[in-house]
Amino acid sequence: MRYIPLNEAIEGIIVNKKEYGVFVELNTWHCSGLLHAMRMVGETRFERDSVLDAMEISDSITVYISEIELVEGNLKLKLSQSKLDETACEIVASGVDEGGSEVVIAG
Repeated sequence: MRYIPLNEAIEGIIVNKKEYGVFVELNTWHCSGLLHAMRMVGETRFERDSVLDAMEISDSITVYISEIELVEGNLKLKLSQSKLDETACEIVASGVDEGGSEVVIAG
């Protein structure tokens, strides 16, 4: 059984880049999630878009899991570049990750 922590710094690698954000594979859990441009560091859209423009596939990045959803037995992770308010995190669900390993999702 492995635990995926909400709102804790996690290292990952950018595996795909789109105009709306990047997909990051989390090193320890061998699953990936979306870091949407709106959840990147920066006060304005222009600043966040500049951060996205500078990102490249295979870059290492520190992210926080901000939301986890279980969709048809698969984990759907939403990531953030900054830590969220502690009250936003709670135990969510359990299931199986993309590699077939059982996962408990806790905050």
